[in-house]
Amino acid sequence: MNNDIIKENNKLKEEINRLLEYNKLLEKKYLKYKTKHISHDSYNQSIINFIKSHDIYSDFTEPFYDTKINYIDKLIIKNDLEYIRDIYNKYNYIELRKYNNEKTLIIGCGNVRLDNSNLDICSIQNDCDRIKENKYHSHDNCFTIDGSFVANPCIIGTFNDKSIFNTIPNNSFNYIIFEGGGVPSSNDKEIQRLLKNDELSYCIDNDKVYSYYYNGIYRII
Repeated sequence: MNNDIIKENNKLKEEINRLLEYNKLLEKKYLKYKTKHISHDSYNQSIINFIKSHDIYSDFTEPFYDTKINYIDKLIIKNDLEYIRDIYNKYNYIELRKYNNEKTLIIGCGNVRLDNSNLDICSIQNDCDRIKENKYHSHDNCFTIDGSFVANPCIIGTFNDKSIFNTIPNNSFNYIIFEGGGVPSSNDKEIQRLLKNDELSYCIDNDKVYSYYYNGIYRII
C-alpha cells in the first residue's frame, strides 16, 4: 500500500471519528432538549392519553386534547410514563415535573397556562409588563399544583381535606399561595408540613395571610 493510499485511509478514519463525536454531541443536545420540551411522539402521546383517562374536568378540557389547537404540545412533561403511573396509583395525583427545590408553592395555577395563545409572549421576562405576566401565569421558579392539566402545573391534583403530596419533602416552602382551587383551612396539617419552620414562612389565601410561624408553632389567622 503506497503512502497516498495510507494517507487517504487515515483521513477517512479521522473524518469518521469526527462524525461519530459530532453525532454523540447531537444526541446529548437532543436529550437535553427533550427534558425541557414535549414533542408529540408516540410515547408522549401515551402520557397525554393517561392524563385524559384520569381527567376529572373532561367536559372543559376535551378540546385541548386536539394537538392542532390550544398548544397542548407545549405541556411540560419531565417525568416518564412509568413514574407518572406509579405516583398516581400510590397517591392519586399526576406529577408531570418533580419538586426541584422551589421555595414558593402556587396552588390553583400552573407554569404558563395552555388556555390562551400566550405561550411565546412571556418566554422572555423583559417582553412582559406586570399585567400581562400575571395574566399568563408563568410563575417562574415556583412549584405549582392545579386540578386541570390546562394550567400546565407540576402536579395535576386538588387541595382538600385528603390531600397529601408525598413527593414534596417536608418544610420545603417559604410561601404557599392559593390562587384558586381549594382553601388552606381544609387541610391545616398539609400546609404546616409543607411550610418551612421559620418566621419568614407564610401561607397566603388571596389577599389574606392564613398562617405564619411564631415562637415554634404555626399561627392560623
